[in-house]
Amino acid sequence: MRRGLVIGCGGTLGAAWTLGTLIAVEQSLGWDVRDADVLVGTSAGAEFTTFLACGLGTADLLEAWVGKPGAHPALAAHLASAPPPLPPLPSPRLTAPGLLGRRDLPPLVRLAGLAPAGRGDLGRFAALAARLCPSGWLPHPAAWLVAVDAGSGERVAFGSPGAPEASVGEALRASWAIPGWMPPVPIGGRVYVDGGAHSPRRPTWCPMWTRWSWSRRWRPAPTRCASTWPAGSTARWTPCAPAASACSA
Repeated sequence: MRRGLVIGCGGTLGAAWTLGTLIAVEQSLGWDVRDADVLVGTSAGAEFTTFLACGLGTADLLEAWVGKPGAHPALAAHLASAPPPLPPLPSPRLTAPGLLGRRDLPPLVRLAGLAPAGRGDLGRFAALAARLCPSGWLPHPAAWLVAVDAGSGERVAFGSPGAPEASVGEALRASWAIPGWMPPVPIGGRVYVDGGAHSPRRPTWCPMWTRWSWSRRWRPAPTRCASTWPAGSTARWTPCAPAASACSA
């Protein structure tokens, strides 16, 4: 059986939900989430994809989250540098005003283009990448970090076949570049913003998507995953949660 793990947005608070969900996934399925054939992450989900792809397990993450002495130093340093609850005053410059007239794009993408360019600090993600993966891409065979091209409005899954080349630090910063909070991130002559500007969680990135069918045999609480997808969907989600979904084919 092949399995994929898609982890969506959520910021600092959503990351805590995601960690709890991943622990519940492992306990319910008897499966180490690091063993997913495909890991896909957007925004905060890109952080978790990086953690898992670099071999850090849920036990390592939990130790760091609760501040346990002896926690992994890279995780402890990363969590200690969490952004403040409110963003700094943004720039008067708009992120990508040309996206507003693109009626072929989802409304969320078009509105994101009108957000002012943020002035938050994305340096903590570059530092995280330098500590965990100082050279090359993530060691997992299929780990993708999703951002949005601010010029075209299209999603880009860095690390996937055919995607633009980027370092882990660049891709992490791009995936977390929340419009209005963080500045857009230039990579290879293009500019990128948070992947959540297109979709908070996008299971269709997983190559096993067309082979799934619905299952509701396990759901952690609280969750509204069953109401998120239309009746008759061909996706099999086992389990489902607000920001993370494990899938099998």
